Amino acid sequence: MGFSLCNVLVYSIVERILYQVANFRFNIKHALSLLLFGIFYGVGLKLQYQLFSSMFGMIGLGLYFALICIWSVSERMWPLNAVKICGLALLFLALCTAVILFWKNFGVFSLDSYSYYEIATTIGKKFGTVSTIRQYVIDTEYNISFPYFYPLCIWIMDKLTGIGHYAGILVNYYVVILTAVLLLYVSKMFVNRLWCGGLAIVLLCTTSSYMEEVAMARSIPLAILCMVILLSVLGYCCFPNEQKVHIFYYWALGVGAGILVSTRFDGMIAVAYFAILILLASRNRLINAGLYLAGCLLTASPWVIYSIVRVGKIWASDNSGTAFLVEPSVPSRVYTPNESEALLTLFNAPKLWFISRIQNFLNNLRSLLSCNYISTVLLCVCIAYLLYRVASRKMARNNIILSLVILLFYAGKFAMYVIVGYSDIRYHAEAAIVGVFVILIVCAREQLKLEKAVIVALFISLVGGMYAQFGNTIIPLRNWAILSSVEVAPQRVVELEQDLEGYLSKSTPILMLDFYVDFSGWSNRTVYVPPAVPSWENVQYILKQKNIHYVILAKDTKYPEILSELQMRGNCLELSTFYLFAVP
Repeated sequence: MGFSLCNVLVYSIVERILYQVANFRFNIKHALSLLLFGIFYGVGLKLQYQLFSSMFGMIGLGLYFALICIWSVSERMWPLNAVKICGLALLFLALCTAVILFWKNFGVFSLDSYSYYEIATTIGKKFGTVSTIRQYVIDTEYNISFPYFYPLCIWIMDKLTGIGHYAGILVNYYVVILTAVLLLYVSKMFVNRLWCGGLAIVLLCTTSSYMEEVAMARSIPLAILCMVILLSVLGYCCFPNEQKVHIFYYWALGVGAGILVSTRFDGMIAVAYFAILILLASRNRLINAGLYLAGCLLTASPWVIYSIVRVGKIWASDNSGTAFLVEPSVPSRVYTPNESEALLTLFNAPKLWFISRIQNFLNNLRSLLSCNYISTVLLCVCIAYLLYRVASRKMARNNIILSLVILLFYAGKFAMYVIVGYSDIRYHAEAAIVGVFVILIVCAREQLKLEKAVIVALFISLVGGMYAQFGNTIIPLRNWAILSSVEVAPQRVVELEQDLEGYLSKSTPILMLDFYVDFSGWSNRTVYVPPAVPSWENVQYILKQKNIHYVILAKDTKYPEILSELQMRGNCLELSTFYLFAVP
């Protein structure tokens, strides 16, 4: 029932947007097919066939939506020719790529995935009281790793459907659908053409790090949806000569920016940047900026209040301090008193800090360029064309401003990742999709005829890319056992939990050095994750500081030195595949 309600809500939004884009309306056949999908999904959940119902149900619904979308767009493209057929085939191949990426990563949860769900389960109770302690930056057992909005979405979805840990995947599934149709809508709104949105959907489906985030129930897809919405609103605000601006837009922009920063902490760049743009580019600057900040505070204030109450800081985050370290660190970093005294920072070793940031720059540049090769090629072509237009003095002033706005924004985000030292490819998915999409819009406004050359070239490159990436890939079946039911934990978690019964109560804190990701996510025990650099000194320091007396290591542990120290100092209980040490 809950799943059917979600379908009605999301697909009504989709219908409204597609009507604006291509005069498309749902009819009785579409409604009946959605109802059948809802029944199919519900029966699957009742029988506890999580893999059968969720995975194939989502893929089936996604392909159903895709066919509706392709058909509604193609109706506006008659009569078809070779280029248009290549364009539709390109979109279909991109969707097939998305299905493969989704299949490969479905349910392979990370520590972030489990943490989002655990935070969601505390809503309506003692919010933020988590049992998985994954950071040692601030001495607190409350959550400071993730803000509230994405866990709130997971909580709502779980209440509607009851699918537990998999609720985040369902949230992301709807997020992908809304993002795709909004890309078409924004493209239609600003250039009255659909090819920019169509190519952006191709980028959405072929960016592997994005689809991994979708399938692993993490928050980057929601942040990208927020950015697409914010950019459309920002377009109204910053181009008053082309669109009639209502004062409500500035408040709505602030509300959206607050939601973005309440989804991911790196949204802070967007909040500050949009405020500067409003001050520079809008009329009635102070009034508009005040409305923007009021909207932003409305949606960001829950985290501010939580931070003050729980941690005593105005904005709690487990990334604090890492920007000043010569060697970038992660939230699970631990420094003993001796290490803290000898720590190299910007202030006592500025030359080494600068050298390390150059290395971070190169790592992030490599990640950005390899995030999606199609995005990289498109961006290079578009920037070369725009530079030519600027050099020949043919480019409109508003388009120059829009290009600079988007390029400076993502340059700022790139610089932030360089400074804090994070270089994962997934952090650049937004730039590879949204950033390139806006540049495509600018090119369309400059009358760049990209359709023929780009669509045919992308069609050929995508076919080749799919074969190169998936031609020799065997779909992994190792996850099927995990997904047999929404309520049953992985077998290894069940076995370890059974071994611990009778020895440790649920409330007894444990330091786990192996297998902590899945166990902490399913067991509801108080689990401390290992330090970022697991050494005996760091482990000993955590045990003393957190008053922990039990340590779990796998028999095939990656830390034989720590195992040897524990065998000499603690009492060992041999479990089936683990050792449980009682440390005085």
